[in-house]
Amino acid sequence: MQHFTKQGAAYDEERTQMLKRYHLQVLRFTNSQIDSHFDDVCLEIDTVTQKRSKYFMANPYGEGPEE
Repeated sequence: MQHFTKQGAAYDEERTQMLKRYHLQVLRFTNSQIDSHFDDVCLEIDTVTQKRSKYFMANPYGEGPEE
């Protein structure tokens, strides 16, 4: 399913909301971002992962940090 169609966007949003119920955060990157700025994409993933990890270590029963 194409993410840039109305149907694809609706599917993505539904899936995102389901994952949020499990305190998971969805990060989305375009193929172009990955191809052209791979190091920046990796840094963003690492930054978010570290931030969320620290939060959940301090708040193991929390709802999760604001995204």
